[in-house]
Amino acid sequence: MKNFFSLKLYKEGLSQLRLMGFLTSFALIAAAVVVPVIAVLTFGVRSIDTDALATVTLFIFAYAWVAPLVLSFTLFSFLNSRRKSDFYHALPVKRTALFGSFTAAVLTWTIITALLALIVSTAVYASLGVMVLTSALTYLGAILPAIIFATSAAVFAQALSGTRFTSIVIYVLFIALPPLLKALFAEGVTSSVPSIPPGEVFQLGTNLFYTAYSWVDVSVQNILYTLAYAAVFFAAAAVFFLRRRSEVAGSSAISAWVQWLCRIALGFLTLVFLYFAYSFIFGAAQWVIVSAVVTTLVLLAFELISTRRIKNIVNVLPALAASALSLVAFITLVWGVAHFEARFSPQPSQIQSFTISNVDEFMMPATDQQMARLLQFQRDKTPISDDQLAQLLVAQLDEVNQTPSWGIVRWDSSNFDNGSWTITTDFNITLQNGQTKLRRIPVGTVTDSFSDDDMNWSQDVSFNALGEALAHYGGVRP
Repeated sequence: MKNFFSLKLYKEGLSQLRLMGFLTSFALIAAAVVVPVIAVLTFGVRSIDTDALATVTLFIFAYAWVAPLVLSFTLFSFLNSRRKSDFYHALPVKRTALFGSFTAAVLTWTIITALLALIVSTAVYASLGVMVLTSALTYLGAILPAIIFATSAAVFAQALSGTRFTSIVIYVLFIALPPLLKALFAEGVTSSVPSIPPGEVFQLGTNLFYTAYSWVDVSVQNILYTLAYAAVFFAAAAVFFLRRRSEVAGSSAISAWVQWLCRIALGFLTLVFLYFAYSFIFGAAQWVIVSAVVTTLVLLAFELISTRRIKNIVNVLPALAASALSLVAFITLVWGVAHFEARFSPQPSQIQSFTISNVDEFMMPATDQQMARLLQFQRDKTPISDDQLAQLLVAQLDEVNQTPSWGIVRWDSSNFDNGSWTITTDFNITLQNGQTKLRRIPVGTVTDSFSDDDMNWSQDVSFNALGEALAHYGGVRP
């Protein structure tokens, strides 16, 4: 235990964090008191629902995003100074104990502060007549893993860099790139293959660090996924902390290859953003020119600020080229996966059975009996094995995959009053060989109309052949 933790160093870490810790804690706890009071005075007790903590948790999540980096800056600041770095590395303690003790101190401050804010806010709401204990426990399950993950990313950034600027860049890169790439990859695949539901591309879990509002899914799977993510960062941070030399303090990064990775990652992030945000606005040639200029300026600014050496600007063009190649590789990977998934077009005879996993009820009349039949299949997870339905399912699947790249779930309206919504259903399709695929297929359309003459609003629900056949499957008519 002494090899990984020192009580004396832990207390020293807590002591060094007092000023910054109290400042950040005071700001958050003040928000935890003020927000409920303002909410009750503004809207009244009866107008506030049980999820009233949602606004407060926004402040707590903001704290979770920023405080670990600020506190790790304070405690690991010796990594940015050669004199202080020499002093700490000369202490008669193992580096593992130094890393573990100081990291534990950062975790202690951030976790206790977040817990106090949640407790104070819950107590204030209770004193004002609003009970939010259940919501508080739910948010606690998201906040604690989020703080642990943020701390792991912060100490990881500190271990790789020798200046605060580079630490911030690395922290932002490793915080921003994974969810951005995950979202863009999923969007690219699902746009190319409209029958794939967005959530089907990545099923491992959701990092709770990136969820900050009432729809957060605090499941055991997502908690474990976030903690596993943090464990990887902690392990990597410990390795780099142990291997870094004292003389790299004050340098942009602990080695030349880390600096190169930062350049390429920053350039890649800029190009990815420009590609997915603006490629549809410009022509191909214009986009290439604009992206090259903007990315070059970003890399130039990073190089001059991080290294403070004009001669290092010669690295900008090679970094730009490597970033562009990374973007091409990413787009190629998206295209390859999409092409592979698009090949899923089984023959009806190859389908063993299928079940309905989700029915899109948006804009659906609550009294529609055919929709009620589909929802019953969803609730009961009824396995459907029927040759005619299999033929209709395959025909509709092939039609979906030939739709435009923006997919099938779309609001088609020439004005606000009249339009149509595609009713989609997610099918778990099981083949004879045991392979299972989830596909999103339309089963009908809801058309809305509004008459200015008699101020009458109406809905018309029409099912396609697949929807009609499903509604009557099993000889039970709605």
